[in-house]
Amino acid sequence: MRLLNEGEQRVLTYMLKKKKATVREIVFGVAGSPNTILKNINSLVEMGLLAEKRENRFPFRRVLTLTAKGEQVAKHLTKAYEVMK
Repeated sequence: MRLLNEGEQRVLTYMLKKKKATVREIVFGVAGSPNTILKNINSLVEMGLLAEKRENRFPFRRVLTLTAKGEQVAKHLTKAYEVMK
């Protein structure tokens, strides 16, 4: 197990609000470097916190959703941020 970096945390909390989003929507919603956010997304998929569905026809998007474990982690992050305000 490893700690989530700040970018991964931002992606998770964004996904908690959106429920379902493409990579492009996440990049614009999180507002960061596209390459860095893509790395964060890939890490979250590998950790089992995000699930992806790839479309097989144009525009070949990756649609991402939170897994049950990802939703739990995102809710805990949101609560922690509220306490810190």
